[in-house]
Amino acid sequence: MAKLLDPFRFLVVCLAGRLSQRHLQAIDYLREENRIISPHSDHLAASGPIRRRQRLGGMLNYYYRAAV
Repeated sequence: MAKLLDPFRFLVVCLAGRLSQRHLQAIDYLREENRIISPHSDHLAASGPIRRRQRLGGMLNYYYRAAV
């Protein structure tokens, strides 16, 4: 009876390991996606006024700065 369960246990262990690996990959991906992106110092030196364009009666606002 124990010999019949060995291939089954092997498959269960392989599947559990694969699922664990996929979960860790998903966690790493989400950590990278949620990382706060800090601006570089050259982006902070952008000059010019920030303009706003309203759409749909002011429900949507688009903010932009003229290209230098």
